[in-house]
Amino acid sequence: MWLRQVFRDPEAVAADLLYSRIPAMLTMGQFAPLPFATDHYRPWPDDLPAIRPLVRRTARHRRCLGLVIHSEFAAGAYRRAGVDEAKILVAHNGANPTGTSLDKAEARKLLGLPADRPIAVYAGRINGEKGLDQILDLAAMRPEVLFLLVGSESDGPIEA
Repeated sequence: MWLRQVFRDPEAVAADLLYSRIPAMLTMGQFAPLPFATDHYRPWPDDLPAIRPLVRRTARHRRCLGLVIHSEFAAGAYRRAGVDEAKILVAHNGANPTGTSLDKAEARKLLGLPADRPIAVYAGRINGEKGLDQILDLAAMRPEVLFLLVGSESDGPIEA
């Protein structure tokens, strides 16, 4: 219902493009009043096979500019659902290190990280639905590895 309200909002309708990361765009995008692109990191058509026809219909809509997917793994789900390759752009999350002048040792020093210890990093939204308990169990089993968790949503029980 929220997305339908956005589609009727005068400010949204006056925009050149609607760019969204909410999964509802995979089914509701076909009702968008202006050109749109949708951005996803999950293989939704494999996770929820029932939405495949809706994903195909949305991707084929004349206003759909395409789907921005964050990995080849996830993009495969959209291909298997029947989304045309021309409508899929794989744009990996993260930084492009090309042109950086820092080497690994300099970067670690700048961030105050140990020079001689393996580091495992999770960067993303940290919440109770992300398997944080498994990461923490793994960290307890591998004390020689420094685990960095980046992406806290608040200052609550998970962070503690």
